[in-house]
Amino acid sequence: MKKKVIALALSLVLAFGSATTAFAASPTTEDTGVPSQDQQNVQTSVVQTENPTSVSEGFKLSESSEQTKKSAESAVKKELNNLTTLAQKLSPELQSKINEAVRNGGTVTAQILGTKDITPTTAQKGGDAFTQADGADGFYTIVLGNAGIKAGDDIVVLNYNEIASNWDVIQPFAVADGAIAYKAAAVSHVAIVKIVITNNSSDAPVPAPQTGETVPYAAMAMILVGVAGAAVAGRKFTER
Repeated sequence: MKKKVIALALSLVLAFGSATTAFAASPTTEDTGVPSQDQQNVQTSVVQTENPTSVSEGFKLSESSEQTKKSAESAVKKELNNLTTLAQKLSPELQSKINEAVRNGGTVTAQILGTKDITPTTAQKGGDAFTQADGADGFYTIVLGNAGIKAGDDIVVLNYNEIASNWDVIQPFAVADGAIAYKAAAVSHVAIVKIVITNNSSDAPVPAPQTGETVPYAAMAMILVGVAGAAVAGRKFTER
Protein backbone atom coordinates (compact mmCIF):
# COMPACT_ATOMS: atom_id res chain seq x y z
CA MET A 1 0.00 0.00 0.00
CA LYS A 2 2.82 2.36 0.91
CA LYS A 3 4.56 1.75 -2.42
CA LYS A 4 1.32 2.53 -4.27
CA VAL A 5 0.98 5.84 -2.39
CA ILE A 6 4.58 6.80 -3.20
CA ALA A 7 4.13 5.85 -6.86
CA LEU A 8 0.95 7.92 -7.05
CA ALA A 9 2.68 10.90 -5.42
CA LEU A 10 5.59 10.71 -7.87
CA SER A 11 3.25 10.49 -10.83
CA LEU A 12 1.38 13.57 -9.60
CA VAL A 13 4.66 15.48 -9.19
CA LEU A 14 5.76 14.56 -12.71
CA ALA A 15 2.35 15.47 -14.13
CA PHE A 16 2.38 18.80 -12.32
CA GLY A 17 5.92 19.51 -13.42
CA SER A 18 5.07 18.80 -17.04
CA ALA A 19 2.00 21.00 -16.88
CA THR A 20 4.01 23.80 -15.27
CA THR A 21 6.71 23.60 -17.94
CA ALA A 22 4.14 23.72 -20.73
CA PHE A 23 2.44 26.71 -19.17
CA ALA A 24 5.70 28.60 -18.61
CA ALA A 25 6.73 28.04 -22.24
CA SER A 26 3.88 30.25 -23.49
CA PRO A 27 4.24 33.84 -22.24
CA THR A 28 1.00 35.78 -22.17
CA THR A 29 0.40 39.12 -23.87
CA GLU A 30 0.59 41.94 -21.35
CA ASP A 31 -1.58 45.01 -21.08
CA THR A 32 0.66 47.72 -22.55
CA GLY A 33 -1.16 50.52 -20.72
CA VAL A 34 -0.97 54.13 -21.89
CA PRO A 35 1.99 56.53 -22.10
CA SER A 36 2.87 58.12 -18.78
CA GLN A 37 1.97 61.78 -18.24
CA ASP A 38 5.60 62.97 -18.47
CA GLN A 39 6.07 61.75 -22.07
CA GLN A 40 3.10 63.27 -23.87
CA ASN A 41 5.43 65.00 -26.36
CA VAL A 42 7.62 62.02 -27.25
CA GLN A 43 6.75 59.68 -30.11
CA THR A 44 7.32 55.95 -29.68
CA SER A 45 6.99 53.02 -32.06
CA VAL A 46 7.85 49.33 -32.34
CA VAL A 47 9.18 47.64 -35.49
CA GLN A 48 9.18 43.83 -35.61
CA THR A 49 11.82 42.17 -37.82
CA GLU A 50 13.48 38.78 -37.98
CA ASN A 51 17.21 38.69 -38.70
CA PRO A 52 19.50 35.63 -38.81
CA THR A 53 20.36 34.84 -35.18
CA SER A 54 22.86 32.46 -33.59
CA VAL A 55 24.01 31.67 -30.06
CA SER A 56 27.28 30.75 -28.38
CA GLU A 57 28.29 27.15 -27.71
CA GLY A 58 26.47 25.53 -24.80
CA PHE A 59 23.04 26.86 -25.78
CA LYS A 60 20.43 25.89 -28.35
CA LEU A 61 18.22 28.35 -30.25
CA SER A 62 14.83 27.51 -31.70
CA GLU A 63 12.02 29.46 -33.30
CA SER A 64 9.58 31.18 -30.95
CA SER A 65 5.85 30.72 -31.31
CA GLU A 66 3.70 33.56 -32.59
CA GLN A 67 2.27 33.88 -29.08
CA THR A 68 5.77 34.40 -27.67
CA LYS A 69 6.56 37.00 -30.32
CA LYS A 70 3.33 38.86 -29.56
CA SER A 71 4.10 38.70 -25.84
CA ALA A 72 7.58 40.15 -26.41
CA GLU A 73 6.18 42.92 -28.59
CA SER A 74 3.58 43.87 -25.99
CA ALA A 75 6.31 43.92 -23.32
CA VAL A 76 8.36 46.31 -25.48
CA LYS A 77 5.35 48.58 -25.96
CA LYS A 78 4.76 48.57 -22.21
CA GLU A 79 8.37 49.65 -21.61
CA LEU A 80 8.03 52.45 -24.19
CA ASN A 81 4.92 53.70 -22.40
CA ASN A 82 7.04 54.17 -19.26
CA LEU A 83 10.28 55.58 -20.65
CA THR A 84 11.42 57.15 -17.39
CA THR A 85 11.12 53.81 -15.62
CA LEU A 86 12.85 52.03 -18.52
CA ALA A 87 15.73 54.51 -18.43
CA GLN A 88 16.38 53.68 -14.77
CA LYS A 89 17.14 50.06 -15.76
CA LEU A 90 19.83 51.05 -18.24
CA SER A 91 23.32 52.54 -18.34
CA PRO A 92 23.77 56.24 -17.50
CA GLU A 93 24.56 56.99 -21.16
CA LEU A 94 21.39 55.41 -22.54
CA GLN A 95 19.38 56.77 -19.62
CA SER A 96 20.52 60.28 -20.55
CA LYS A 97 19.54 59.81 -24.21
CA ILE A 98 16.05 58.62 -23.31
CA ASN A 99 15.46 61.37 -20.75
CA GLU A 100 16.60 64.01 -23.25
CA ALA A 101 14.17 62.66 -25.85
CA VAL A 102 11.34 62.82 -23.28
CA ARG A 103 12.21 66.43 -22.38
CA ASN A 104 12.66 67.64 -25.96
CA GLY A 105 9.77 65.77 -27.55
CA GLY A 106 11.92 63.43 -29.63
CA THR A 107 11.28 59.94 -30.92
CA VAL A 108 12.12 56.54 -29.46
CA THR A 109 11.87 53.55 -31.79
CA ALA A 110 12.29 49.96 -30.65
CA GLN A 111 13.37 47.56 -33.39
CA ILE A 112 12.84 43.95 -32.35
CA LEU A 113 15.64 42.26 -34.30
CA GLY A 114 14.64 38.73 -33.33
CA THR A 115 12.68 36.70 -30.79
CA LYS A 116 13.95 33.19 -30.05
CA ASP A 117 13.66 30.36 -27.56
CA ILE A 118 16.96 29.59 -25.89
CA THR A 119 17.85 26.43 -23.96
CA PRO A 120 21.07 25.64 -22.07
CA THR A 121 22.65 22.37 -23.23
CA THR A 122 26.16 22.20 -21.80
CA ALA A 123 26.51 25.79 -20.56
CA GLN A 124 27.18 26.27 -16.85
CA LYS A 125 26.42 29.29 -14.72
CA GLY A 126 29.56 31.29 -13.97
CA GLY A 127 31.85 28.46 -15.01
CA ASP A 128 31.65 27.95 -18.74
CA ALA A 129 34.60 27.88 -21.10
CA PHE A 130 35.15 31.64 -21.18
CA THR A 131 34.11 32.86 -17.71
CA GLN A 132 35.85 30.39 -15.42
CA ALA A 133 37.56 33.18 -13.48
CA ASP A 134 34.16 34.62 -12.56
CA GLY A 135 33.42 31.69 -10.30
CA ALA A 136 29.93 30.46 -9.50
CA ASP A 137 28.19 33.82 -9.74
CA GLY A 138 24.83 32.27 -10.62
CA PHE A 139 24.65 33.79 -14.11
CA TYR A 140 24.94 32.41 -17.61
CA THR A 141 27.07 34.38 -20.07
CA ILE A 142 25.34 34.34 -23.46
CA VAL A 143 26.58 35.62 -26.80
CA LEU A 144 23.96 36.19 -29.49
CA GLY A 145 24.79 36.86 -33.12
CA ASN A 146 22.31 38.90 -35.14
CA ALA A 147 22.75 40.54 -38.55
CA GLY A 148 20.90 43.69 -37.46
CA ILE A 149 23.40 44.65 -34.73
CA LYS A 150 26.13 47.20 -35.36
CA ALA A 151 28.91 48.37 -33.05
CA GLY A 152 27.71 51.40 -31.10
CA ASP A 153 24.03 50.45 -31.28
CA ASP A 154 21.90 50.84 -28.17
CA ILE A 155 20.74 47.27 -27.58
CA VAL A 156 18.64 45.78 -24.81
CA VAL A 157 17.64 42.17 -24.29
CA LEU A 158 14.19 41.15 -23.08
CA ASN A 159 14.72 37.91 -21.17
CA TYR A 160 11.58 36.05 -20.11
CA ASN A 161 11.44 35.29 -16.39
CA GLU A 162 9.41 32.09 -15.99
CA ILE A 163 9.21 32.45 -12.20
CA ALA A 164 7.80 35.99 -12.25
CA SER A 165 6.02 35.43 -15.59
CA ASN A 166 7.30 38.67 -17.07
CA TRP A 167 10.04 40.02 -19.34
CA ASP A 168 13.19 41.37 -17.67
CA VAL A 169 15.18 44.13 -19.36
CA ILE A 170 18.93 43.44 -19.56
CA GLN A 171 21.54 45.66 -21.17
CA PRO A 172 24.44 43.75 -22.81
CA PHE A 173 27.93 44.36 -21.45
CA ALA A 174 29.40 44.11 -24.98
CA VAL A 175 28.09 45.15 -28.41
CA ALA A 176 30.01 44.56 -31.67
CA ASP A 177 29.15 44.29 -35.35
CA GLY A 178 26.73 41.38 -35.50
CA ALA A 179 26.90 40.24 -31.88
CA ILE A 180 26.15 41.06 -28.24
CA ALA A 181 27.12 39.47 -24.92
CA TYR A 182 25.03 39.58 -21.75
CA LYS A 183 24.46 37.76 -18.48
CA ALA A 184 21.24 36.21 -17.16
CA ALA A 185 20.34 34.04 -14.18
CA ALA A 186 17.97 31.93 -16.31
CA VAL A 187 17.01 31.65 -19.97
CA SER A 188 13.92 30.52 -21.87
CA HIS A 189 12.71 33.16 -24.36
CA VAL A 190 14.73 36.14 -25.52
CA ALA A 191 14.08 39.20 -27.69
CA ILE A 192 16.88 41.39 -29.06
CA VAL A 193 15.77 45.02 -29.18
CA LYS A 194 17.58 47.93 -30.79
CA ILE A 195 16.69 51.34 -29.34
CA VAL A 196 16.93 54.25 -31.80
CA ILE A 197 16.53 57.73 -30.31
CA THR A 198 16.27 61.15 -31.95
CA ASN A 199 15.60 64.51 -30.36
CA ASN A 200 13.55 65.92 -33.21
CA SER A 201 10.55 64.14 -34.74
CA SER A 202 11.30 65.82 -38.10
CA ASP A 203 14.60 63.98 -38.41
CA ALA A 204 15.04 61.37 -41.13
CA PRO A 205 13.19 58.11 -40.50
CA VAL A 206 14.99 55.32 -38.73
CA PRO A 207 16.64 53.01 -41.30
CA ALA A 208 15.39 49.43 -41.23
CA PRO A 209 17.98 46.81 -40.25
CA GLN A 210 19.41 44.87 -43.15
CA THR A 211 18.08 41.37 -43.63
CA GLY A 212 19.32 38.30 -45.41
CA GLU A 213 22.92 38.79 -44.27
CA THR A 214 25.12 36.06 -42.93
CA VAL A 215 25.76 36.46 -39.22
CA PRO A 216 29.37 37.70 -38.89
CA TYR A 217 30.79 35.01 -36.64
CA ALA A 218 34.17 36.80 -36.58
CA ALA A 219 32.55 39.59 -34.56
CA MET A 220 31.10 37.04 -32.17
CA ALA A 221 34.52 35.41 -31.82
CA MET A 222 36.03 38.79 -30.94
CA ILE A 223 33.49 39.24 -28.16
CA LEU A 224 34.21 35.75 -26.86
CA VAL A 225 37.93 36.50 -26.83
CA GLY A 226 37.25 39.74 -25.00
CA VAL A 227 35.12 38.00 -22.40
CA ALA A 228 37.77 35.33 -21.95
CA GLY A 229 40.47 37.96 -21.51
CA ALA A 230 38.42 39.84 -18.95
CA ALA A 231 37.76 36.62 -17.08
CA VAL A 232 41.47 35.84 -16.93
CA ALA A 233 42.11 39.32 -15.62
CA GLY A 234 39.57 38.63 -12.88
CA ARG A 235 36.99 41.16 -14.02
CA LYS A 236 33.42 40.44 -13.01
CA PHE A 237 30.60 41.43 -15.33
CA THR A 238 27.27 42.31 -13.76
CA GLU A 239 23.81 42.64 -15.20
CA ARG A 240 22.89 46.23 -16.09
